Amino acid sequence: MGEQRNLTEENVTELKEHLERMQKDNPDLEYRFYKQQEERTLNKLYIGTKLIRAFFRDECSFLSAIKGEDVTNRETREGYQVTYPDGYVSWSPKNTFEAAYREVTDAERDLH
Repeated sequence: MGEQRNLTEENVTELKEHLERMQKDNPDLEYRFYKQQEERTLNKLYIGTKLIRAFFRDECSFLSAIKGEDVTNRETREGYQVTYPDGYVSWSPKNTFEAAYREVTDAERDLH
C-alpha cells in the first residue's frame, strides 16, 4: 500500500506529476480514480447539528395525540417525539434517534 500524506501546497505539483505517470502506465487506473473523485463531488458528506427537544413516546401514542390518527389494531414502535427549533414536531424511531442524538449535559445546558 502506498504512502498516505495530507495534500499541501508543497506537494500538489509532485502529486499531479505522479498521477500523470499513473495515467500513462495504466489509463484504466486513472479513470477509476477520476470516477471516484466524481462520485465524491456529487455525493458530498455533511454533518448537521441542531439543538432539539425530545421525550420518549411510542409511535401510536404520537400518531393519536399529535396527528389525530386512528391507531386501532396498529402495532407500535418505541421512539421519541421531537420538537425542532422552528417548532416542527415529528416522531423518530428509537434506534434512529439514539444514533443521531445524545442528551445535553448539565455543563452544556449552562452554556445555552
